[in-house]
Amino acid sequence: MVSVPMVQERIPSLVYAEVRLADMARTGIDFQLVSVTPAQYHYWAGAAQAMNLSHAVNEGVAAHCAQRPGQLAGVGVFPLQHPDLAVAALEHEVEGLGFK
Repeated sequence: MVSVPMVQERIPSLVYAEVRLADMARTGIDFQLVSVTPAQYHYWAGAAQAMNLSHAVNEGVAAHCAQRPGQLAGVGVFPLQHPDLAVAALEHEVEGLGFK
């Protein structure tokens, strides 16, 4: 069962790269993919808002991973409810932010 204290205890590892990297070193993890939670996929959003949200979320993930690019890589989110925008967002994340 998940509790509020359990989640609160893990927030620093999820938000702060230095805490994440220390946890990785302590547990012998060399490389980690970083993504947001499904609550941040924003599939309910209209076209313009979905594109803005996907860019904002992915730019945050990219900034987090840029702190240690040899050990962290981002997994992007895309406005899949708007297929035409999803392609444009994917191009932005791969070409502009360096996602793989």
